[in-house]
Amino acid sequence: MRRICVAVLVAVVLWGCPDSSTSNHKTSFPNSSADPYTPTGMFTTGLRDKQEFFEAHDASESGDWRRAVALYQPYLRRYPGSRHEEQARFELGRAYMQLADYHNALGVFQTYLRKFPDGPYQQPIVAMLLRLRADLARKLATQKAAYDYLSGRLSEVERRVAAGHALPSHYAELGDLYYELQRFSDARDAYRQVLKLDPNYWSLHNPNERIYFDNSGNLQVRPPTLTDDELMHGQVRVVNYHSSVIELDRGIEGDRSYLRVTGVARNVGESTLNNVELEATLVDLFGNIMNTATIRLGTLRKGQERPFAINFGGFDDSNVNVFNVERVNFKAWYDEAGTQK
Repeated sequence: MRRICVAVLVAVVLWGCPDSSTSNHKTSFPNSSADPYTPTGMFTTGLRDKQEFFEAHDASESGDWRRAVALYQPYLRRYPGSRHEEQARFELGRAYMQLADYHNALGVFQTYLRKFPDGPYQQPIVAMLLRLRADLARKLATQKAAYDYLSGRLSEVERRVAAGHALPSHYAELGDLYYELQRFSDARDAYRQVLKLDPNYWSLHNPNERIYFDNSGNLQVRPPTLTDDELMHGQVRVVNYHSSVIELDRGIEGDRSYLRVTGVARNVGESTLNNVELEATLVDLFGNIMNTATIRLGTLRKGQERPFAINFGGFDDSNVNVFNVERVNFKAWYDEAGTQK
């Protein structure tokens, strides 16, 4: 009886091997020398699939979301069509959500819903997306409420200053409001007016590092800015960057507001740059691109600066809301002197 069982097992193994005379095709599996067409290869691959999946699963269960992402991503690439794929995609999206990487989370969830429209994780994914949308709406409402409050308070202070008999503290508050609304040149003028009324005012009050005095002793405003890496592309650096929301007349149909992005482009390289173009891209809270605009700056010699202003419109009160802009990214395109693109 034992001999019969051994013979049957050998026959099964031989039957599972492909005929070399009819096919030379093999699919390679990472870290496995076994042919996946044989029962041995299929068994080895299945073990590795299961092992790697549960390593990633353990990471997400323990709340180590970065490790979970690092494990689920290669797992889904190595084992397409795995019986664990649905859960792996769901857990990967959940890990991205926990890391507040909403852009990648949306991509993973959209892939899941497209591939498995009737999958067991459809309802929890939809629930998470609805919760995410609600959180976004609350954040946008908070930003809009803060903007409306600052704008209303600014109107009150401007009326008080225009009426005369304004104190240094009134101009200081006026400067603070302009600063919060990213109207930095107006803030500078208001802060300078404080000095005219009381030269010692800033020695007694802390302006939160918003102002400084240049080499000539003139008061200047230091706007909050992006990091050096984000403001630098090739040999072009953006300085004095800021963005501001400009409200339009509510009676005008279409756009309700637009975003003005301003700054100065500086050539920090060692050679002249020709045909310089600066590209500004608006990115929303999810990391999605909202709009892109390019402005031509012409030629920039070594150390030369040129101011720029870009207006973005097309905003309304829906998801294309001006307060949904999270950041502005810059890229520069140019020809170096003596070279071609």
